[in-house]
Amino acid sequence: MCVKKRIYASVLLSSVVMTSLAAPTLATADSIDDKINQADTVISELQNKQVDIQSQVSDLETKVSAINEQAQNLVAEQATLRQQSEKLKTEIEGLQVRIEKRTETIKTQARDVQVNGQDTSVMDALLNAESLTDAVSRVQAVNTYVKANNDLIKAQKADQEAVKQKQKDIDQKVKDLETNQTQLEQKKATLEQTQASLAVAKADLALQQSSKEEEKAQLTAQKAAAEAEQARVKAEQERAKAAQQQVAEQAKAVAKEETTKTTQVETAKEEPVKAVEETKTTTETVKEEVNTPKEEVTTPSTTPSTSTEQPTQTPVETPTSSETPAPKPVTPTPAPSQTVNGSAIVAEASKHLGKAYVWGAKGPNAFDCSGFTSYVYMQAAGKSIGGWTGAQESAGTVIPVSQAQPGDLLFWGSPGSTYHVAISLGGNGIIHAATPELGVVQGTTVGFTPSFAVRVH
Repeated sequence: MCVKKRIYASVLLSSVVMTSLAAPTLATADSIDDKINQADTVISELQNKQVDIQSQVSDLETKVSAINEQAQNLVAEQATLRQQSEKLKTEIEGLQVRIEKRTETIKTQARDVQVNGQDTSVMDALLNAESLTDAVSRVQAVNTYVKANNDLIKAQKADQEAVKQKQKDIDQKVKDLETNQTQLEQKKATLEQTQASLAVAKADLALQQSSKEEEKAQLTAQKAAAEAEQARVKAEQERAKAAQQQVAEQAKAVAKEETTKTTQVETAKEEPVKAVEETKTTTETVKEEVNTPKEEVTTPSTTPSTSTEQPTQTPVETPTSSETPAPKPVTPTPAPSQTVNGSAIVAEASKHLGKAYVWGAKGPNAFDCSGFTSYVYMQAAGKSIGGWTGAQESAGTVIPVSQAQPGDLLFWGSPGSTYHVAISLGGNGIIHAATPELGVVQGTTVGFTPSFAVRVH
């Protein structure tokens, strides 16, 4: 019995030991099977996702093509608007020449009448006629002269009205051009975001299709870079949107400060004159009071008086002058000092004079306006100021155009809807990617006044 128990115990112990040794093996196998099943599930899901991602890529590529097509149409429309504006200017110049010549002709006719004593009315013709035939001839001549003058005056008025209308047309073309340029900048922002999304989608698709570890690692890095760029563009646009209100408020504050300064200067000019007038009025009032005799007050008395006592006049000092202290001059809020080397910005910008203007181009061989400023700041100062005007508005502090220094940015349009940007050379000088016809050129703000300036920090 004891032997059986010992045998039974030994067998039971062996079973327990075998079970404990086999358990990890079974667990490991189950784990591997689970991972294989999970991998199969993931592979199946990836195959389905690849179809969806490919569809998304196709949609994004279609959107990019549509945006580029819209942009090219806008660029072509810009060229047409510029040609129409130049044609209108030429027509106005021709009309001005005709008006000047016609004016000179009218003056000449007037001088001839005065010098030669020509008849200018039917009555003069009849009175000066020597015979009936002469009278008829003179009347016909007067009628011809009057008709010619009337025709000249009508033509003159018509041409002058035409000049006014064509000038209105030019002004409208300029407004259309500015609206067109604003739309282009907004299209650029949309295009950047869409292209970033497209890059992420393509990288993700390529990553999931890759089966090699080295390629997978490279694609992972590319995806991370694309996602980082997507996040940067998104953050930049959000920052620009958030800063637009601040930019608008700063622009209003600058305008208010300029208005206050002008008002106080004008008040300072007016106050001395006003003080002199008040002093003059006060002096005349005092003189009138001094020269007006006071009424005598008679006090009843029992003692007769032999003389009449005259009232004693107290002398009053007449103010001779009054000085009004001049108001203290208003010191405008100084613009922040430049944290970038303005000379380096201008030097880098000047390297690209003569290069082509291509919408959406960011260098180094061609640029549009915001692509040019973005490239110059990155090369000269290592600063990323954004790839379109809306983002570049928030790259620094808004300052008055009058305080712009070489290297500062000049903007045209209202904050948040700017349509052009250039680099200041100081004074009226600018350098910018102007138009497809001009390319990168050095120009002037005379007749092309910027709306506000930004000092990049």
